[in-house]
Amino acid sequence: MARLWVLSASLAQRGELQKLLAETVGAHWRPQPHQPNTFQAIIYLSSDPAEVASEVARIGCPFELEADLERFLYHPGLGLKRQQLDEAGEVVLRMGFLKQQLTESAGSAAEFERRLRLAEGQAWFDLLEPYRQALSRYDAMPRAV
Repeated sequence: MARLWVLSASLAQRGELQKLLAETVGAHWRPQPHQPNTFQAIIYLSSDPAEVASEVARIGCPFELEADLERFLYHPGLGLKRQQLDEAGEVVLRMGFLKQQLTESAGSAAEFERRLRLAEGQAWFDLLEPYRQALSRYDAMPRAV
């Protein structure tokens, strides 16, 4: 089962998402405090995550989709990022990919590090983090008394 976290959707995008994901149980939409007049929701899917990620990316709202051994990140400014994960949830980078990045960085440690950060999706996480933090701020605070 996959988990789709729509991080910010306008009313129009929300309607498109509800049509697209009609077979799933209705999502509980909450206001997105980071971006006024938008909403967020966590939706559990049983359909193909790659297909859903592609369709949701066409709608244009930031999201994170996690499935068995893969993750999709989307931000309108960066596009769609697909990551293969191992059983511990870490990003898998193949040796051939690492060798290519090392060659293309031409011996520059700083350039190689930059390329690794892109490969692990750090740019996406940097842009999506404010939306992710907003969910915890929205939850009711426990009462002390």
